[in-house]
Amino acid sequence: MKGMFASISDPDSAAIAAIELFGAEAATAVTYCAFKIDQTIEKKTTSFCSRTFCRLTGLPSKGDAH
Repeated sequence: MKGMFASISDPDSAAIAAIELFGAEAATAVTYCAFKIDQTIEKKTTSFCSRTFCRLTGLPSKGDAH
């Protein structure tokens, strides 16, 4: 996913871009991309996918205040 949106540096912008590309299936697309990330990719990339998924679903992310 990060590769698709290489110029996007924040999960909110990535969520908007994912909705524009995938519509109602944006959260599913982001999840699929996160699952496809190999374990050798740095943790920062998987965290980006996770935060973007949270923006799309309304779920709190690990770093958000509850």
